[in-house]
This record gives sequence, C-alpha cells and structure tokens, in this order.
Amino acid sequence: MADLSLPVFSTNIGASKAVCFGSLALGTVISTDEYPIQNHGSSVNSVTSYVFQDAAIVAWLLATSGVNTNFVGSAVGDDEAGKEIVTQLKAGGVNQETKFSNAFSTPRQYVISDPSGGRTWFAESNDLLLDTMKNADLTCIGNANVLYVDWYDGEAILAPIGYARENDTPVFLNIEEQFSNDLILDQYVPHASFCQATLDEKASWDDARRIASVLIDAGAETALVTFGSHGVFAATRDTSIFVQAPKGLGIVDTCAAGATFSAACIGAILMGSTLREAVILGTAASSFKCSTQGLVSIRSDEIWTIANELVFESQ
Repeated sequence: MADLSLPVFSTNIGASKAVCFGSLALGTVISTDEYPIQNHGSSVNSVTSYVFQDAAIVAWLLATSGVNTNFVGSAVGDDEAGKEIVTQLKAGGVNQETKFSNAFSTPRQYVISDPSGGRTWFAESNDLLLDTMKNADLTCIGNANVLYVDWYDGEAILAPIGYARENDTPVFLNIEEQFSNDLILDQYVPHASFCQATLDEKASWDDARRIASVLIDAGAETALVTFGSHGVFAATRDTSIFVQAPKGLGIVDTCAAGATFSAACIGAILMGSTLREAVILGTAASSFKCSTQGLVSIRSDEIWTIANELVFESQ
C-alpha cells in the first residue's frame, strides 16, 4: 500500500508557476446510465458544462489548487459560450488574457458519459480558432516551472515548446493514443520532460511497458502511460513504477480523467515530490474524478484516502 506524506498543496504552492497552452471550447457532459441504441433514447442523470480541451482543464485544476497558473492559447468567439469560458477561467483563478473574435463562433463539445466508462463525443472544430494560437504571447513561459501542451493542437504547440526549451522550462506533453504516430514521435516527444500516453482497457502491463519504452527511446525523459481501470505505468531510463487503479469505485463520468491525472502529477512535481509519489497521487485523483460528475478539486481529501490504499511496484 502507498504511504504518502507529500509536500503538495502546502501554503507556498503559489510560488510555483505553470503555463498551459492550447485551444478552447465549451463542453457539455451528459451523464446517463446507458447509452441508447440508434433511434432510441435513455434518461439523463445530470448535465454539466465547463471549459473544455485538456490544457484549459489542467489550468483550471492547477489554479484552483493554488498553483500560479497562466492559460495561453486560442481566442474564443464573441458569444455566450466564449464569455462563459472566460468567466470560468477567471473564477478558477487562472491568469489569462483570452481575446474575443467576431470572425467565428466558440466551438462546443458534447459528451455522453455512461457507467461503463464510455465517452461518446461530438465536437465542433474551427480552423480560424486554431489560427489565433499562432499569435499568442509566449513570454510567460520563460519563467515558468512547467509548460503543459496537447498533441491535438498540432503545429501550434511547436512554438511554445521551442520557447520553453530555450528557457529551460520543462514540458509536459499529452499525446493520448498517438504513440504510433511517427510525426508525433519525431517532432513532439523528443522535447518532452514528461510525456503522457493512453491505452485502452484491452491493454496489458506489457503493452504499457512497451509504449513507455517507445516514448523514452523517442527522447522523452519520463513516460506516463495510463490505461483506465488497470492503472498507470511510469518510467524513466533508470526506473519504472506500476500503480494499480483502486477497485470498487463506481464509475460515473470518465470525462476529464486524463487531464485530472496530468494536473495532479504536475502539482506534485512542482512541490518536489518523487515520480512514485506523483504517479500515485495522479492515479488517485483520476480515479476519484471517474466516480464524480464534472470536474473535481485535486486537493480533495478523498484523493488522499484513495492514494494511501493504492498498490504499487517500483523497479
């Protein structure tokens, strides 16, 4: 069992600074007991709306935990959805100067979440929004302790990654299922201090170990491989750790579980925790999130309770 006494989320956590770079959307998550077959329906348990795309979620989670966090990235449309995004970021304490544009509408995403762990999503895309990321002010990255980026924002993340590397700012890159994408492996992963990837429920620990090796060989300093109810495998060139996901937690909503894992890991790392401690806390946080509708606080006491019951193996 884990026995954590981490120095995270203490009163001086605001001395750390994170920057999250990415696109913005407004998400609506619909929780239901069963996803209906075509031309049929099912009852809804709850409907929750919040800032979407992982960079924005990670920024909100870190800021609400006390980390001095900047969000840099896309503009939003000058509409109700865009105004709601900016309101939520400000309410969470995220430092941002998001611009409003009359050239496009704010993208929306709709996610159907069910107790099987399934997430069925429908997303609006907008190339004009992505174009606004090219002119983002990157100067706050220069004195940050970490930069968070996602692969799906494409070439837009290359400039902030380059700026971070020039200023010795560690990069936390989330590539999700793109571990077989040669472009991602060649252009993005080599610059990552931390590279997070995702496997599906059919994966095994051997699969996770293999993917971690691929990421390390591609140049990532630390590989973090999450795969649902199995748990997390993390590795550097010198060490590795398996953390088993907790058993018995009922699944309510898996949406934002990956971002919750990222934010909890980053929060722990910023406060000087070991890789083992950070991965255990991230596993506990993402597991707690799956048992709860909507976003959760990564400072929740429930997370610490789960973390101290997790089984792990270090090598």
